[in-house]
Amino acid sequence: GPVSDAELRSYCDAYAATAATSSVAVFTGSLPTGVDPSFYRRLADLAPGRIIADVRGEELLQLLDGPRKPLLVKPNREELAKTVGHAIDGDDGLIAAMREVNERGAAWVVVSQGKDALWASSKTDGVYKFTPPKPEQVVNPIGCGDCLCAGIAATLADGGDVRMPLTPTFWSPCFGMLTDRFGIGWMVNVPGD
Repeated sequence: GPVSDAELRSYCDAYAATAATSSVAVFTGSLPTGVDPSFYRRLADLAPGRIIADVRGEELLQLLDGPRKPLLVKPNREELAKTVGHAIDGDDGLIAAMREVNERGAAWVVVSQGKDALWASSKTDGVYKFTPPKPEQVVNPIGCGDCLCAGIAATLADGGDVRMPLTPTFWSPCFGMLTDRFGIGWMVNVPGD
């Protein structure tokens, strides 16, 4: 059912206390009935660290319109269509919709599609398509995007840092570098065309 104003205030107070010492905040899921779509934007104002948002539609638009922009937003294809307000046809349509969200302030837009390709669009570094290995059997793709957000957030919160975003190079269709929490540098080199 609906959440009372007192419950929302209590949540915001607890969130503010926790967020004050956090390096990453993750906003995910639909808001309860009756909660204003600007709620995630309100929470973003309380979070000093980086923001990852797995939300869609008006909630995401409100967040993007606020002063604290998310580092990364991770809708699935259908949620992205709802956010931009039009159907997404083909890969070109997907890229255009991702770019719309980049232009509104998200540094990265990552679109999950269950067992299908994962797309990433950077505000400054291009668009990338990652095709996962085909599993023998997909039982249910629900939760894949949540796991992806959790992995990204955990890496960032654990002191990881991206040194070179994934990008095409003359030797690889996708190359990037990061440093883990121990200061060890890693290079990701995807073979292929």
